[in-house]
Amino acid sequence: MKRHFFCTCFDHNYLIYGMTLFHSLAECDGNFTLYVLALSDECFDRLKDADPRIVPIRLAELEEADPELRQCRDNRSRTEYIFTMSPCLPLFLFARHPEIDLLTQLDSDLFFFTSPQCLYDELGDRSLYIIEHRFSDGYRERSALNGRFNVACQIYRNDAPAKECLARWRRQCLEWCGDRPENGRFADQKYLDSWPEDFKSHVVVSRNIGADLAPWNMDNYTVSETAGNFTVNGEKVVFIHYQAFKMLGKHLFVWYDWSRKKKNRAIFRRLAHVYFSALRRTRRRDARIFAGLENFYPNRGAFFSPKFEALLKFVPTDRLKHLFRVLFAVVFYRRHVFFR
Repeated sequence: MKRHFFCTCFDHNYLIYGMTLFHSLAECDGNFTLYVLALSDECFDRLKDADPRIVPIRLAELEEADPELRQCRDNRSRTEYIFTMSPCLPLFLFARHPEIDLLTQLDSDLFFFTSPQCLYDELGDRSLYIIEHRFSDGYRERSALNGRFNVACQIYRNDAPAKECLARWRRQCLEWCGDRPENGRFADQKYLDSWPEDFKSHVVVSRNIGADLAPWNMDNYTVSETAGNFTVNGEKVVFIHYQAFKMLGKHLFVWYDWSRKKKNRAIFRRLAHVYFSALRRTRRRDARIFAGLENFYPNRGAFFSPKFEALLKFVPTDRLKHLFRVLFAVVFYRRHVFFR
């Protein structure tokens, strides 16, 4: 079986999501290497002996190899700086590992249900593979603001056209990578809008509706489950983008439901529980990696207001604190809240 090469990035706060991505790949594609740009030293230390198929890279290594990237760190937010790294990481890996023929860049909150081989088959002998948002009705106007394409899964061939494209994208992101729509740009993402025209015969725009199934496009399709296998309009689901999925406790999580069709809400909830179960398996399976992790539920602070968390300090038991968090989530977020 041909070896596949993937790359992603995350810090120790999102370690559980990144490891769950890894395990989903391991179940669907056994022969692979996952390069992880570790955005914190703690993340690197926890990953360095995790699995031979995981190759962690310190952020300092990337910054040393790309001084211009490091120079822009102080003129943008942390989120914008991470966006800026998107084209820098594959160029770094191609330079360091010339044996990589195809490199697939992934967001850490993806989860694979079947082998990604169909994506490589669709790419064929071309150089670049990108996936549209495919916004459903009610959200189509977002393409003009957030971009036609979702920077969540791209494939780059180690050849001149792909590296030319990545080098231009890098220059654009170094110049501006704001986390807001501005002058026809948005973060690292909207720059991809011009790729099909500017790189024409070298670009494949995915037609696989099972790739990057996400809350913003589910209403376009009929998603079904048969004996634990998920399909979208009868085709296999390749991977789901669990964007904005937040673990808030052992039995409490949030995933924002964009659906405007009631018929899709049951399958949405089912897919949410599938991912939460996978996250819990990861925690048990990789207990050694997570041992002593101070903040295992990093999303809790982003979801509950600091004032609310400060008030919880006066609640005497963890069980009661959990109950208050549940009540808060149910009152303010309702259908987006899940229990298990």
